[in-house]
Amino acid sequence: MDISRNPTEHHILLIDDGTNRVIVLDSERYSIGRSSSNAIVLDRDPISREHASLLRVAIPNEDRSIYRLIDGDSTGKLSTNGVFVNEERQTCCDLSNEDTIAFGDVVKALYIHAWMDEIQFSEFMALCASKSSSAEFSENLVAIRQVVSYLSSNDSTSIMLGGRATELRDALVL
Repeated sequence: MDISRNPTEHHILLIDDGTNRVIVLDSERYSIGRSSSNAIVLDRDPISREHASLLRVAIPNEDRSIYRLIDGDSTGKLSTNGVFVNEERQTCCDLSNEDTIAFGDVVKALYIHAWMDEIQFSEFMALCASKSSSAEFSENLVAIRQVVSYLSSNDSTSIMLGGRATELRDALVL
């Protein structure tokens, strides 16, 4: 059996904080904020020093997990400017695939939760890397969401780019 074609669960955070970063989430906990002691540093005003946390939560009786986003620091003190998921302020929220997150209304992120084999994951990461140094975050979301949609279905080998069907491998070259 070709293990590279065996889908595994992936959690990915695409962050637009002026640098456009891709973070593969694989730890139990991530602290997020302006302080350099955080696992994910968002060095922008008005981000709090300890703005939020991400916690991995196992789903009982299933071979999968989710990430829970919690506003504030480890003592329970909420961030000054909040955390928004899909444009709604949250203090605690279980994330779902393609949730958009705003930290203090200045840093945006997209959460991806998808099952991909090694080849699909490599292709996805290549696309994210090529997009991270180019256009606006909102423009990149369209292409990235199309790739996630493609990875979730076995019906198609093309995605829509610029209003026309494009083979996934061609899209990665673009």
